[in-house]
Amino acid sequence: MSLVPQQSSYYAKAQSFYDSWNNRDVEVAISHFADDVYFVDAQYSKPFNGRSEVKAYLQECADSLPGRKFIIDDYAEDAQRRKVGLKWHVSDTSGINLPFPTNGLSFLEFDESGLIVGCTDMVEPTVKTGVFQLPLLRFVSKVLRIN
Repeated sequence: MSLVPQQSSYYAKAQSFYDSWNNRDVEVAISHFADDVYFVDAQYSKPFNGRSEVKAYLQECADSLPGRKFIIDDYAEDAQRRKVGLKWHVSDTSGINLPFPTNGLSFLEFDESGLIVGCTDMVEPTVKTGVFQLPLLRFVSKVLRIN
């Protein structure tokens, strides 16, 4: 009896996507997505709709982040609902410490055939504003009388 948990096919598909992206093989990476994929990167004001927009986005990321690899640190999944959540960090293959935050979360949704139909990426913010946000929210709540 093996004590190692078996990875689901959905996690394996997510890992395969990240592997192809890490190899900068955008053609293989985009093959993991459905034609009507809906991709949200929280750093952008609007989502990327459809395979062609996502492909252009992936290519731009690949061109802008040479030598950077996404390393999946942990995951959770609901195979019955075809969803996988990933915790990851970005690593530089040159060994140079990156001058910006490198942690993030991705939430992937798959169709019946195993293609990604939805993706939401949340990247650790470059500027940490928590110390300012809570007092501001408290002030605004009082002004607007929000209970």
